[in-house]
Amino acid sequence: MVCSALLLTFRLGNPILWIDEVFTTNYIRHGYDFLLDFARPDERHPPGHYLTLKAWSELFGADRVGIRTMSVAWAVLCLPLLYGIVRMRFDRRMALIAIAYLAVFPGLSIMAAKRACMRNCSGC
Repeated sequence: MVCSALLLTFRLGNPILWIDEVFTTNYIRHGYDFLLDFARPDERHPPGHYLTLKAWSELFGADRVGIRTMSVAWAVLCLPLLYGIVRMRFDRRMALIAIAYLAVFPGLSIMAAKRACMRNCSGC
């Protein structure tokens, strides 16, 4: 988990914000009432993510690093979850291989987990 957290936080403050991160950052700058009203008519974006990220940003900041750390936290928390699921189905060795692969895979898992968008937090 430590290795994954270190890889995920490397260059977390990269100056480029993806377009969905820009929209998300703009939405959470408003109050909680706005987030509830905004999300109601659009069922593709339920308010849970925005409300959680709003609260997170109040603790860790609404800058690039602050909002991206929530996605990193979800990604790191997925490791013990994956371990438990694989361990129930297979054995300890296979569970360790699975989390090692997820923790250090340089493509999808690390790059996607650094982005502050809803799909990163919804699927673990």
